[in-house]
Amino acid sequence: MSDTVVSPTTMSGRAGIAMLTLKLRAAQQDADRAEAAADAAEHAAEHELAAAESDTSVEQRTRALEAELGAALEAAAALVAAAHAEAAKIAAAMAPPIAAAPLFMAEVPVVATTLVPPPPGTAIAVTHSAGFDAEVFATVFATVFAAKFDEHLSARNAVPMVMPGYAMVPQMQPKPSFWQHAKHLDVVLIGLAAAIVVTVMFAWMG
Repeated sequence: MSDTVVSPTTMSGRAGIAMLTLKLRAAQQDADRAEAAADAAEHAAEHELAAAESDTSVEQRTRALEAELGAALEAAAALVAAAHAEAAKIAAAMAPPIAAAPLFMAEVPVVATTLVPPPPGTAIAVTHSAGFDAEVFATVFATVFAAKFDEHLSARNAVPMVMPGYAMVPQMQPKPSFWQHAKHLDVVLIGLAAAIVVTVMFAWMG
């Protein structure tokens, strides 16, 4: 092939048009390849820029979340501490008071006293107690005594139940002695009533 450049003007009309068409196609292909390379480079640059911006945004978001988490933890710790303090105050208010222990325990000496009866002929002074009411005491005692006495009489007069068809065999009872009569409930109640009546009379007379 010869290195001489053939000018389209030296060629025939059809050959020149074909030569120009081939050159135009080659130039168009070169332009397309260059445009594709430029687009690829632009996309790569945009991707790198987006990746850098994404990394920066993620890092900033991570820092913001860490700051929010730290603030939330501090607030929660403060709330827990306040709740513990309030619970301690309530427990201290509900706890029973602790009595202070005495410094020392002193033994009270026992003093033996001997009751000396008054000499004969000495009048015994009867003092009235501010909290003692003789009439009220006599009324209460009479009511209790009557109830006890009625209960005792009812127990004595109770008829024992006898099973039909069986004869009750009388048992020999020993003769009661004087001390058994003296220890009887009726005698004791009557004696106690007499003593209380005498005490009430002395209180009235004084």
